[in-house]
Formats: sequence, structure tokens, C-alpha cells
Amino acid sequence: GGSGREGQALHGSFEANEGRVYSDFRRHSHVVSIGDDGSIPEYQTAVDGTWRMYGYDAGWQDPRVLLEIAKTHAGQYVVVDEFYESQSHVEDIIGGPNHDRYWLEDKPKGRIHAEHEPGDIQKMRRSGWKAGKADKSVDAGIDEVRYRFRDDQDGRPGLLVAEGCEKTIKELLGYTEDDVQGSDVDDHAADALRYAIYTQSRLSSSGGSSSSSTVDKA
Repeated sequence: GGSGREGQALHGSFEANEGRVYSDFRRHSHVVSIGDDGSIPEYQTAVDGTWRMYGYDAGWQDPRVLLEIAKTHAGQYVVVDEFYESQSHVEDIIGGPNHDRYWLEDKPKGRIHAEHEPGDIQKMRRSGWKAGKADKSVDAGIDEVRYRFRDDQDGRPGLLVAEGCEKTIKELLGYTEDDVQGSDVDDHAADALRYAIYTQSRLSSSGGSSSSSTVDKA
């Protein structure tokens, strides 16, 4: 009674406190509810309705993942939605023949930072999405995500996750140092998040020009 474990159970997950990669990530401070109007009452801000980026991790037996990441008016990144399905096709995300409904339908346009799957990237581009190879650097990428989870001077974390993105939340809470680059590990959403956050950081630091970025040439 009253233990940390009890609190975690009440919130629907158990944290692997020892050796967690993202030890600063906490359900009570980083998982938020988003109102129909985009408001995030916990931080007295709202989601920008137009700005988006996406992080993509390919898979078949493992889940295929696409994370929709927005910005708040306070400058925070926020994962607002997740596609997370095994034995799915890229067309289930971007549309195609015999796909009357697809996940990105009616989503705001934004750059897709994708795992290095040339066929998938080409399909995304042909569907009208700005897609490119993500920078998959593991150590630097993890450091960037860790940095984003920290609070700014106003007490706001730089990276939030909407409460409906349960697969992403579960992975971030359970992702340990032993899991990094391991096999048979549930790290697909964590990877997609790292691809997006770190690659966007590199593009921003280089002036945001995708045409001259070494990210696309990697």
C-alpha cells in the first residue's frame, strides 16, 4: 500500500526503474490529455493545428510504426497519435489501390523521418508526402530524446505523449539499457520517436534545408 509499484499499477503500467533508458519519462508528468480543441490543460497550452512531423519504423512480423508528432504553442513536441500494427503494409498508412481508408488520410502534412527502407520512402513521396532517411544514430539520438524529456525553465517538459498512445507509452516506460540494439525487443515506437526527434534536431541546426542536408544523403 502506498508504494511506487501500487501507483504504477493504478496507472496501468509498471516501470523498469533500474536501467531505464528514459528514466525521466513519467506517466504523471509526460502523458497528457488533449481536448477536442487541442488544449493541454496540464501545461496551459495547446497543440498547433498545422505543424507536424512523423517518425517511421518499418516492420512486418514486428509492428510497423508511424508516430504523428505535433508542437504545442509553448514549443513542446507532443506525440498525438500512433499507427502500430504487425503484418501491415505501408499502403495501410499512405493509401493505395483497394485502400479506401488509410491512416494518414486527413492528417496534417509534415515531413516523415523514415527508417532506411527505399521502397517505402519512394511510395510515401509518390503519395505526396515529404519523406527522407532518418538519422538513426543510436547514442546521439537517445541523448536528444532524453534532453527533450527534461523540464525547461518554466517547468514544462520538452516532449509529451498523448494518453491515447498506449503502445508508445508502454515502450518508453519499459525500455532498458539492455534493450538498446537488442533483438526481439519492443522498441519500435521508441525507435520511431528517436528517428523523428533527432533527425529534426539535425535539420533545424543545419538551417532546415532538406535538399542540402546530409541526413537525406546518408
